Order: sequence, then structure tokens, then C-alpha cells
Amino acid sequence: MPQPAPARPPGRYGQPSPRRRLGLTAAVVVVATALVAWLGWAGLSVANPDVRSDVLGFDIRSDAAVHIRIEIIAASDRTVTCVVRGQDRTRETVGIASIVSRPGRRVRRVETEIATRARAVTATIAGCRTAGGR
Repeated sequence: MPQPAPARPPGRYGQPSPRRRLGLTAAVVVVATALVAWLGWAGLSVANPDVRSDVLGFDIRSDAAVHIRIEIIAASDRTVTCVVRGQDRTRETVGIASIVSRPGRRVRRVETEIATRARAVTATIAGCRTAGGR
């Protein structure tokens, strides 16, 4: 059976003041509230990006080129820039290109040719952003 914890020697440590305990509790509540608020803001910011994109397809044209087709979803009044890349069998980037999609439709389909320094086996989107956005 476990032994009870030894009692503090009387008069050695004193009693914690109610004021100090209230201050500590208030500080913990403020910090916890700030943390929860920040997590909510960060989660919503990441969950609702300004632009979304997806690879519709790609064609390996030669050892020096790959053609990529992508779909971009963004506000129709925003210019979107996407960086696309060709990758070899080891997933090393062998070519990179930038696609600029001017304002127009909310859902846009664009394509480009990526010049590569070696044969690519896939094409991916490295990222997209709106002008002044994320």
C-alpha cells in the first residue's frame, strides 16, 4: 500500500495567499484563451486558402520537355501564379516553369511546357499564389 506524502513542516513554507493563487489562475486562463484563439485563426487560414490547384494531366514529350495541364480555383478577379515542375524517377526536380493565369473565371484550366535537363517521369505543382495573397 502506498505511503501518504509527508506533510510540510509547520511554519516553514507558509500558506499560499489567495491573491497569488487568483493571479496565477487568471494568467493561465488568459494564456489558454490566446492559444485557442491563435489555433482557430491558423486552422481557418490554412483550411481556406486563396487559391487551390490540381494537376489534370501531363505528357512526357521528350527527354527535354514535359507538358502539364492544371486546374486553378481562385477568385475570378485575381491573377494567379503557379510554379510547376518536372521530376525524374528519383523525384529530383529536372525542370521548373511558372504559369500566370490572368483574372477571368473562378475555375481556370491552363497548360504549359516545362523544359527539363533530363527525362521527367512526372509533373507536379510546387505551389500557387494570388498577387499579394498566399
